[in-house]
Amino acid sequence: MGGRGDPPALGTCLWRIRRRVTVAAVGLMVGVEFAGAAFNKAILGRLPDNGGLAARSDAARPLGKATAVVIHRLGRTRRGLGGRGVG
Repeated sequence: MGGRGDPPALGTCLWRIRRRVTVAAVGLMVGVEFAGAAFNKAILGRLPDNGGLAARSDAARPLGKATAVVIHRLGRTRRGLGGRGVG
């Protein structure tokens, strides 16, 4: 057991896969947030007649509604938000 020719234990393999998936998912989320902050704000800011403000508010409304729904559903589960619940 534990020699160089032995395959790693199943738990070790699953842990390595989980770490790689987590790093990839976090990297994608950070990249999307950076793109939104760096590029979209600059592009929308160039629109004439407060067009950028209207575009940002049109995009923020559905995101706000989706966030409220997710928080509400997490609050209804036993394990969601550390078991504290919401409202």
